[in-house]
Amino acid sequence: LLTGMGEDGVLGLVAIRSKGGQSYAQNAETCVVDGMPQRARELGLADFVGTPTQIAQRLREEMAVDSEWQMTAEMISVPLI
Repeated sequence: LLTGMGEDGVLGLVAIRSKGGQSYAQNAETCVVDGMPQRARELGLADFVGTPTQIAQRLREEMAVDSEWQMTAEMISVPLI
């Protein structure tokens, strides 16, 4: 969940987590508008909090060790971040 305001991002994280997914939120220091990420952090909905670069690195690491992610990425021909 990156910089922004409102509650729609938090609702998305709730949906992701309800299906067993992991969620990530941008840290306050790098947000232009910290409304949505702040709310996610307050509610404990973020499994990982960091800068956009740190979030991207974490996603790359997660996908590198998860063969299901690798297979899905290859099937849909989307380059990994």
